[in-house]
Amino acid sequence: MALGASQCRSDYSDVILREHRIYKHQLFGLQKPEDVPLGALAYDQDGEPWLKQYEEDWVSTSAVVAFSDQEVEDFQEQDEFLLSLTDATTELEQRYPQGLLAQTGVLTSDLIPGLVQNLASFDCRLKSLCQHVANSTTYQGATGSTISGEAFGCLPYTAPVLQTCTVQHQPDVQPVIRGCQEYIAPIIERERQMLLFITEYDAAYRTLLQLEGMNTIFLKALQWHVEQTLSPFIRLLGFFETIPCFVSSCDASYRTPAAP
Repeated sequence: MALGASQCRSDYSDVILREHRIYKHQLFGLQKPEDVPLGALAYDQDGEPWLKQYEEDWVSTSAVVAFSDQEVEDFQEQDEFLLSLTDATTELEQRYPQGLLAQTGVLTSDLIPGLVQNLASFDCRLKSLCQHVANSTTYQGATGSTISGEAFGCLPYTAPVLQTCTVQHQPDVQPVIRGCQEYIAPIIERERQMLLFITEYDAAYRTLLQLEGMNTIFLKALQWHVEQTLSPFIRLLGFFETIPCFVSSCDASYRTPAAP
């Protein structure tokens, strides 16, 4: 592969990885740096990973640099897309989204429309990216310009030209276009399978929570009936102590042993 093709692949790979992280954020939510466990990763605006090594310290995986939770929060990457779709509702409105699966008080069946839409949006964004790569390979205009396009079945988009994928840097465009499509195909298929597994797990988990809640209510109701039944009986047993005993063996049982 030529040098231009390698750089082009590197550029659109960074965008694909960013889109993948945004998809995960919408699915599971995104925690603040101070709330994530040790060993978690955060990404800066350039897509560089940072590892939470200590309670309040993050270290770069590519350089010996350390930052605090607040510093990581300041330069942590935003959930912003390279491709600007015409539907403004697809943009995230919060920096730290709750996540679809973090919703409480709902059934898994209520979450399915959002989960499917999230996956469909991720699928369209990757297909639109590959379409954008293909359009960039034929672009011969000025540097810094934006171009528009539309992948099949998806919303139109507008994005800056990927300069490393233009014909000036990449004479043979077919390997670039084919490489992008081959790159995203297994990612989308894997996420489909993972979403199926996650949905099954979530349904089982929420069902157990419902059963646990129903059992709690049942046991509390049963406890009241049992207490109302046993309490008078226990009080009745206490009254037996007040009944005098006229049998000699009874008196013998209460005698204290003589001191030696």
